[in-house]
Amino acid sequence: MEQILLKEIPKEKDYPIAHLLRISDLALREGKKGHFLQFSAGDKSSSWRWCKKWDSSPEEFGRLKTQEILFVRGKTDVYNDNLQLVADSLAIPEALPDDLMRSLMPSSLYEIKFLKREIWAYIQKMENSFIKTLSEMMITDDFVKRTLSEVPAGLKMHHSYRGGLLTHIYRLLVMADNLVDTINNNPYPGKRPCKINKDIVMFGVIMHDMYKCWEYTASLEYAKKGNLLNHLPMGMIEINRKMDKIEKFPEEIRLQLTHLLGSHHGQVDWGSPFTPKTTEAIILHHLDNLFSKLDPMLEALHELPEGEVWSEKLYTLRGPAYLGGMLI
Repeated sequence: MEQILLKEIPKEKDYPIAHLLRISDLALREGKKGHFLQFSAGDKSSSWRWCKKWDSSPEEFGRLKTQEILFVRGKTDVYNDNLQLVADSLAIPEALPDDLMRSLMPSSLYEIKFLKREIWAYIQKMENSFIKTLSEMMITDDFVKRTLSEVPAGLKMHHSYRGGLLTHIYRLLVMADNLVDTINNNPYPGKRPCKINKDIVMFGVIMHDMYKCWEYTASLEYAKKGNLLNHLPMGMIEINRKMDKIEKFPEEIRLQLTHLLGSHHGQVDWGSPFTPKTTEAIILHHLDNLFSKLDPMLEALHELPEGEVWSEKLYTLRGPAYLGGMLI
């Protein structure tokens, strides 16, 4: 079924909508004039929050609450310079193809097979046999294999699309590989030779967000269990479970890897139980923070209309980004 993408709909009031859309966060609310439905609706190009259908009922909510795709008829509204949708009707479509949900999801600009192949190749370059074995065990875990390709790296902040987590991991691997080599090839002058442990950094890049496949769903929502235990403690728990299965796993490496995952948010206020205290943990935190902000800007540049220099509002910046300086 051909339908105009949401991002191509003009920012104007009363534009007609007749679309199959992903539906999330459906809730029954009560207003001054009775019950209404509030929900988010999206396709692969965009997602609109605070959509509404007035004159609803508990019965209608009960019928629709488990549906992930609905046929929506209505019109647009504009509030605070954002497009919204006011639905006249929400219908459960019949005989949907199995891959329709995927076709309505935003997805990575990279091929998923390419991302998986490249991440595996970086693991094979690891020199420490314990870290390499642990990385292989983590990436081939049944649950991880089943979910990793589908989930985002974030729901709003960055890489918020199918394959977003794989994209984020791959991007950081490339950057970390070059950065560690640059640091090690340009040592700080002093009496004691020093070297950043690349295997520890690369393990942290691969694993720091891995259990977002536990925290999020392929429908770009929080998993219920993810609200109880997010990816930081889950990552620390799971790597220690795997390390227990590797004979004579060094305790020093166990300590550093566990610290790496627990500290990667950088601050207690940002969700880390402790702050980075090793060179490798500091590198991981700042690379993660840097590219969670830069990559959304680069993706916005890819979508920038001809002649424009400002992006649409980016959640990670709390506003639009000026991209004129990047244009060539």
